[in-house]
Amino acid sequence: MPPESSALRFFLAEAPVDQYRRELESLTASWTDKGWSWPAAESVLLKVHQLFKNGSATLEPLDTPYHDARHTLQVLLCWCRIVDAHQGHREGERIPGKLLLTGYYAALFHDSGYLKDRGDSEGTGAKLSAIHERRSCAIASAFLTEASAADIDRAALARMIVSTGPRAALPAIPYKSADERLLAQMLATADFLAQLSDPNYPRKLACLYEELREAEAARHFPQSLAQLENINAFRAATPPFWKSFVRPHLDRDCAAVYRWLNTPYPDGPNPYFDQIEQNLRFIRRTDSAISRDGV
Repeated sequence: MPPESSALRFFLAEAPVDQYRRELESLTASWTDKGWSWPAAESVLLKVHQLFKNGSATLEPLDTPYHDARHTLQVLLCWCRIVDAHQGHREGERIPGKLLLTGYYAALFHDSGYLKDRGDSEGTGAKLSAIHERRSCAIASAFLTEASAADIDRAALARMIVSTGPRAALPAIPYKSADERLLAQMLATADFLAQLSDPNYPRKLACLYEELREAEAARHFPQSLAQLENINAFRAATPPFWKSFVRPHLDRDCAAVYRWLNTPYPDGPNPYFDQIEQNLRFIRRTDSAISRDGV
């Protein structure tokens, strides 16, 4: 992977929303299939960003420490990159534009369920983690209706959103077509890749740790997970989490759709995987230093 400054630019890690908007417009410029509409996609993008920032009459602004607006933008960017690469290499098997728009909205709303109800001042949206996918489906449907967005299949939207659950059993989800399943696999993949490849991810682990601690407390489990005992245990669990859980999930349930990002396709290096490995090396070095110094 290139130096950190280049990585920040590629992943738009510190970019304003307008830079994401321009990148997404460029990525989707070739999506000319009937039913896809960049003006509609752009309008909803900007409205959702304002929703996360300011809330609404029924929802508080997004206040989760890790699952913030930037995470959603990074997932949406990764998803669009996977879809665009697929479309470019499979001209004869292009995904219908209306379904693309549904997938785009699913990526944009997939974590909207972390938004607390208006007037809820207790804790952060992290406490909603166990039910946030279901809440995301309801919020997306209501928001798109109010925004007079193009008519889309709400059921397909919901199936794609629930596919992002960390333990979602994608083979058991009743997708209505191979294309819908493919877009859901791309979204589940983008969610993990965007998280772990963020060049700032090692520094954000403390935020994710606090969020997961609050989520576990909300479940009222009698005993916390071992990796949540303290921040050092959580950091140490991150490389095994990638190797033993995320990577097998991406290969098996998500059908290795990340390969569309390999440059050149199909056997070239993958910029997301390269940055993930760089992040994990940094985390391992830090853990080694902590162990050595007894911090």
